[in-house]
Amino acid sequence: MFKKQRDNVMKQIAQSQRYLEKLDHKVQYFEAACAQGTETGLEDFCDTLEAASKASQSLNN
Repeated sequence: MFKKQRDNVMKQIAQSQRYLEKLDHKVQYFEAACAQGTETGLEDFCDTLEAASKASQSLNN
């Protein structure tokens, strides 16, 4: 019973970590956009963040 509960908590932690990473990426994106005064030119930024997120997810699985 405790092992099953522990597994559930670990899954929740992993999911929360993924949410946190996405929020961090969004914060970085909007900070960069604000610093530039525009979102123009940040398309590559999004691709880089998406690749980093996928790499992180594969490490967590």
